[in-house]
Amino acid sequence: MGVRIYKISEYEHAAEIRQFDALCRILGELETQTGGEYVLVGNYNIEGVELDALLFTPQAALVIEFKNWGGSIVAGENGPWTSDGRTIAGGAYGKSPFAQARLNRSRTAAGLRKYLGCERLEVGVVVVFSRDAEIDASGLSESVGKWLSVCDNRHLGAVLSRRSLGTTLSSRSLGAQIFTAEQMRDIPRRLRIEAYDVQTAGEGLAGLHVESVATDLFEQVDQIPADIDIRLRYRLLSEVFHQAVEGKLQQSKTKFAGFFAKVDYLLTENRDKMRDASLSASVNAFRIRLRRLQNAPLQALNAPRNPQNAPEAVLTSAVKRVDNGVFELCKAGVEGTLTAGDVNYDITTGAVDIAETDTLMSDECKAAVAAAKEKILSGEIKVPATAEEFDALYGADFYTLDD
Repeated sequence: MGVRIYKISEYEHAAEIRQFDALCRILGELETQTGGEYVLVGNYNIEGVELDALLFTPQAALVIEFKNWGGSIVAGENGPWTSDGRTIAGGAYGKSPFAQARLNRSRTAAGLRKYLGCERLEVGVVVVFSRDAEIDASGLSESVGKWLSVCDNRHLGAVLSRRSLGTTLSSRSLGAQIFTAEQMRDIPRRLRIEAYDVQTAGEGLAGLHVESVATDLFEQVDQIPADIDIRLRYRLLSEVFHQAVEGKLQQSKTKFAGFFAKVDYLLTENRDKMRDASLSASVNAFRIRLRRLQNAPLQALNAPRNPQNAPEAVLTSAVKRVDNGVFELCKAGVEGTLTAGDVNYDITTGAVDIAETDTLMSDECKAAVAAAKEKILSGEIKVPATAEEFDALYGADFYTLDD
């Protein structure tokens, strides 16, 4: 029979998806090496607990729990498990991985005895860390070690090879059979998971084919005309952006506060695939522009570009001299004059000005700006600090300030 794989639903996290794929590959290698027989079930709920994976061999039933951690792991029966000093969560309600493993083992054994009709079935547990780890399991007693193994992916094959033979559960003899060939074939029917066979269900489990969707979205972007109003261009890009994000999360059961919470989730889940932080920075810059343009009126798709809105018509830009503020704070710290509280930097301290890129500004315009600057410095012109002050000076309908 080889390896039969069932996945009840897609995993919530990219690390879990990768771990399940790695587990499938390892079982395939074991089957090739030993000719063993395996039934693997992913994301299975039994007796009120959700298991990352459940593995059956003729000699064993194993719960496999995924942990996206690595480094220096300390595992024990009492207190939290840690990775480089940080606490490792063990599922819902903040349990330790040991408490989670013990509960899942108990519930799984009870459920399998009922569904499979095995009165004296024992269940083992393997906690696997997806990242390379140095594991100190000295806090686990010998009796616990009979049913619980802790390893990283590098050693998962060896642990499964040993555990799948039932060599560490109670005092059974090496390789003692608990499932006959007929019972192994009947496990999917008894667990009611036949419809979730990965080999036969094909792409139905994964929803949209990712490569096809990606190709379609790139084609949509490529078809956006280059000579349309910039606001409309961003609107069309936004539509494609939303399709991409929603397509990625269509199988997710996680509740999100809003669209950009979904974006943050995807960036976090896939950060190990990014060469640097440029993608996150680009996405953040893009969504800021989307928010600014969310109320901009749509124009006709074939509308000609307005020369007055073209980049070459931009006169200049503002300067915010954050470096001056940092310098002054550092200087005060060195001199011992730094005190707590709010410090405002404005035009009077040289923190705000017009950029030197003003070649498109006329001399009259530059003179008007310089005169306004002098009036601000003298106090003749008062610059409102809040939306309320602005409305009081100029009226609520004069200008709409950004949030």
